[in-house]
Amino acid sequence: TYAQQGAWVRALNFFLKALKLKEEVNDQHGMAALLSNIGIIHGRLDDEERALRYHLRAAKYFQLTNDKQGLAYSYNNIGVISMDQGKYDEAIRNFLESLALKKELRDRPGIASTYLNLGITYYLLNVLPRALENLRYSAKLYESLGDKHGLAEAMHRIGMVYLRQRQPEEAFDAASTALRLSREVNSRVVERNVLLLCSDIRTTMGDASSALEYYREYTALKDSLFNEQSAKRINEMTANFESAQRERSERENELLKQEQRIREMELERRAILLREQDRDIELLNRNREISELQLKEQEAIMRAQKLEAAEQQLSLIHISEPTR
Repeated sequence: TYAQQGAWVRALNFFLKALKLKEEVNDQHGMAALLSNIGIIHGRLDDEERALRYHLRAAKYFQLTNDKQGLAYSYNNIGVISMDQGKYDEAIRNFLESLALKKELRDRPGIASTYLNLGITYYLLNVLPRALENLRYSAKLYESLGDKHGLAEAMHRIGMVYLRQRQPEEAFDAASTALRLSREVNSRVVERNVLLLCSDIRTTMGDASSALEYYREYTALKDSLFNEQSAKRINEMTANFESAQRERSERENELLKQEQRIREMELERRAILLREQDRDIELLNRNREISELQLKEQEAIMRAQKLEAAEQQLSLIHISEPTR
């Protein structure tokens, strides 16, 4: 799909057009799904405010259609945005709403993900015991699911909590597990983050040489990912530019077609006016001809009447002539 190819703007245009069609037929479930997708894309485009508005609208329609799965993920998306905006209490409230629905639906991957988000939020609030509790729940579920990527994420966050609690040995054990798992599943973003954590832990433990080595690995991977992301971003921008060019060309073609239709209508209007003028001229000529014929007819009648009167006068003269 467009979204998987990274062409977010093209995907957004597609979803907005589809949303308009769903709104026309009042397909509330379809509207909810599309609003959620549009919110996700705005998040990818770093427009959090707009993303939040679409997720809130999606949640409304998921509620109206009693779609608990969709509503659970809407609450989760709203929570993530609230967390990124520093609205931690609001984030926790939405994560707990999401968690309750996911437990009701027995959505174990969703439950693991929500516990992870709750743990991160409590860490940001510096409520470390609650953070560790939620992260451990998440790690346990991910392990039972065989989800190494999720487990690596959870163990990375557990290591961060231990480090803040001044427990570097426990922190390094958790980080080492996260590093191993991230490399097994080739989760390079998680690996990058864990390498930085390992460097911080070894610095805290006074092992400068090891800390430096982890930091060098972190820097190399960060630069590699940056180059890949830059290339991807350039490709996305190129695709978006080409898409915009095509859309502009389509709009220009449509304008040209409209102009052509207007010209054709104007020509047709003028042709109608000319035909009407021709009819008017023809009527005038016919009226003139009729008037001329009527005038000639009247003149002929008058001549005939004069001739008849003269003949009657002559007849009277003959009748009154005297005898000899």
